[in-house]
Amino acid sequence: MKKRLTYLQNNKPLIARLLRISFAIAVSFILNQFPLHQWEFFGYDLLLRARPQISNGEHVAIVTIDRQTIEELRHEPDITDHKLLLQSLQKYNPKGVLYLVNPSQLVGSEAQQAAFAKSTEALSNFMVSIEDIPIAGAENKFKLAAPLHNINLQPGILSKDSRNFAGDNVSRRALIFYENTYFAQAQMSQLVRPVTSPEEYQGLFEFKGSKQIFVNLMRPGSFTKYSMIDLIDGNVDANELKNKIIVVGQDAQAEANNYVMTPYLRDVTAMSKAEFNANIIETLIHDDAIIAAPNWITWLSTSLIAIFTVFITFTFRPTRGIISLLGSTAVFFLISLLLLTFDIWLPVAHPFIAVFVCYYLLIPFRLVQENKKSWEYQQKNMLLTQVEELKNNFISMMSHDLKTPLARIQGMAEMTLNEGDNLSNTQKSAINTIGKSSEELTHFVSSILSFGRLESEGVKLQLESKDLNKIIEQVAEKLKYLAREKNIEIILELEPIFSCNFDEALIRQVVQNLIENAIKYSKEGTKVLVSTEEIDNRICFQVSDQGFGIPEDELEKVFMKFYRSKNAKSSPIKGTGLGLYLTKYFVELHKGNIQVDSIKGNGSTFSVELPNDLDI
Repeated sequence: MKKRLTYLQNNKPLIARLLRISFAIAVSFILNQFPLHQWEFFGYDLLLRARPQISNGEHVAIVTIDRQTIEELRHEPDITDHKLLLQSLQKYNPKGVLYLVNPSQLVGSEAQQAAFAKSTEALSNFMVSIEDIPIAGAENKFKLAAPLHNINLQPGILSKDSRNFAGDNVSRRALIFYENTYFAQAQMSQLVRPVTSPEEYQGLFEFKGSKQIFVNLMRPGSFTKYSMIDLIDGNVDANELKNKIIVVGQDAQAEANNYVMTPYLRDVTAMSKAEFNANIIETLIHDDAIIAAPNWITWLSTSLIAIFTVFITFTFRPTRGIISLLGSTAVFFLISLLLLTFDIWLPVAHPFIAVFVCYYLLIPFRLVQENKKSWEYQQKNMLLTQVEELKNNFISMMSHDLKTPLARIQGMAEMTLNEGDNLSNTQKSAINTIGKSSEELTHFVSSILSFGRLESEGVKLQLESKDLNKIIEQVAEKLKYLAREKNIEIILELEPIFSCNFDEALIRQVVQNLIENAIKYSKEGTKVLVSTEEIDNRICFQVSDQGFGIPEDELEKVFMKFYRSKNAKSSPIKGTGLGLYLTKYFVELHKGNIQVDSIKGNGSTFSVELPNDLDI
């Protein structure tokens, strides 16, 4: 049991990832059990409307019985008018004529019907499309009564998503083959592009025993349209219709039955049936029907975007997460749009709903986690605040309590040395060591007190107009005894500079820390160079030594509190790691800056820049 618990604890992040991935895949699996046709085809319509316009119809032209025709004829065209149209079409030598008007419903006598039927025989590849489905044993319904019985009738039903698919009465599909019979549109397309089997058509799928395609629908107005009256009157150039497939249909906007709704527009007169037939024929000729991505592709894309959503939900904060998810869905939509330009339809509904479901199922859990973390951080912060307060109180108390006895020890040691004529050299050396140790401890306590005051209260500048060179000279004079012990020469190269505003106590501490460090970490018998100059309205102060130097990887850390370099730690020189931290803090408090340049083994140079116009 202990081993199992240890394994679970050690692999907690991995287990969490696996659980999240499993959740995303489960959501994807459940969503894909629902067809979501209405949402899928809504996304399909958006993609179709968003894609660039494909090429105009080049093989098909449309002849419409429009308002102009009715107005000029002053009546609905009768069978004689249609006979004149067919006679006119003979002159244009079309490749085929698809008639969407049932001749038996045209007004005219039996003789006029016979004349019309004879006109159809004069046209090659003439057929009438009727919206009915062929059924074996009922072939007679595809024959008209005499004298129209020889006219070629073919099934040409236009599908609508009424009960199946989207259920919105929009026309997106075309029936190609049923009961061993090609539909009229397919027969017309084969005049340009013959096929030996329906399976040769791109994007073919089966539905209730029929073979269908998704029409690569162009925007309304993509085909050239001619008014019936213009052809009867001979107002159309003969070359415009030569070798084209002519679709003849109604477009007078008088009956809704002559129109279909399309993905581009859900209006009762969105597109005439003649134009929709033209789209079907053009799609079959070009063999560019829309190919629906296989179900496994939809499942895979849904799973991937669900996993991505889960990752975003648990990784990013809500605002950034929402922006990321919106961006990812936009990218997915653009990918689907790009694929549609290559006639491939990648459904977007399932992936988009997966984003919504995963995010809104997991965001409450994420919020609970965030609240728990916030509470834990709050408790830790309270504990750290208490610890910090105890630490500061302890340091302050200990530092203040240590200063008095240290001063007494140092004073007694100095008095004993000054008055101890009878002391041996060993005793004097021991007392001298006591004095130095107490001095070092006093310096340490002062640094801790300065740090504690800085951490708790901060430091307020007491600006005065002072001469920096004079302060440097005073500090150098004070530290000469320390330099003499190591036979180090302090060289001052101080250029004349104007007095400037700074806090004398703080800048004195900066100067003392830098020169004292240079002496401490320099080799015996070397030199420490201290220089000043005024450049671009700023006072520059440098301290250079010939000491051990600082490794390159430690240069950025030397100003951190309590940090001591490896060389310093390995040396007998004592330090708190606070001197350079306080130095940097005091310099930046004066709106200045400090930097260090060093090469290991060749000494270091600390450069300080202070503004000489700091406001009092």
